[in-house]
Amino acid sequence: MIFDGTRAIAMKVLAQQFNSFLTRVKETGLLTAPQFTDLIARVEELKESSERIGRKDYRLVVIGGLVGFFLEHGLTSDIARTLFHLSGEVFLYLARHLPELLK
Repeated sequence: MIFDGTRAIAMKVLAQQFNSFLTRVKETGLLTAPQFTDLIARVEELKESSERIGRKDYRLVVIGGLVGFFLEHGLTSDIARTLFHLSGEVFLYLARHLPELLK
């Protein structure tokens, strides 16, 4: 995909990355229905927070949001590791395009 540097497109792609992450998590069946519902809510909060938080802090917010979710739900280290692996595309996208996302 060619990235043109506009914030609107960057936000759309970030939302797609988060949605893809949720789809992959659901397909694994690792979470219970209530846990998955909570994860959806957490991801929506993370999407919305990108509009309020400075670019230096946003990556930490995403990582902290996911780690907090894992801790709140008492997930095993294997499940947490799998979920972090599945979220890799979100983190790669953030690493490459964070300045455009948070202008």
